[in-house]
Amino acid sequence: MDQLIYSWDEFFKDAKKLAEIIQPNKPKSLIVVTRGGMFLGGMLSEYLDIPIVETVSVKSYADREKQLLNVLKPAVAGLPDPLIIDDIADTGETLQHLSKIYEAKTAVLFYKPSAIIKPDFHLHEINKWVKFPWEVDAL
Repeated sequence: MDQLIYSWDEFFKDAKKLAEIIQPNKPKSLIVVTRGGMFLGGMLSEYLDIPIVETVSVKSYADREKQLLNVLKPAVAGLPDPLIIDDIADTGETLQHLSKIYEAKTAVLFYKPSAIIKPDFHLHEINKWVKFPWEVDAL
């Protein structure tokens, strides 16, 4: 399978670009999907000056194998005007599921056009596997 090796430098530039895209519709809180969205969520919290950040833990992959979506830890309910943050919309299942639960818009760095949901905010459309710099085996 083709893959993209995504660097820290690219990530920092892209996080700022995504913040600029989101800014006109700035949310009041962030719901960050762990673990993939944690670095992006932190950066967007800083760039957009959003101090209310909650996490939701979801597992849907083991290595590169798709599994059933499993919410391991839900986010606190009732956050004001939340935006869900993840690194990628691969199948879109996670974003679709969470956006319905939390009635929230979504933002990612990468979006695969074959996903079942298109994020409200994204930078790149891609059909490759993305190797993020925060992944243990990316070193």
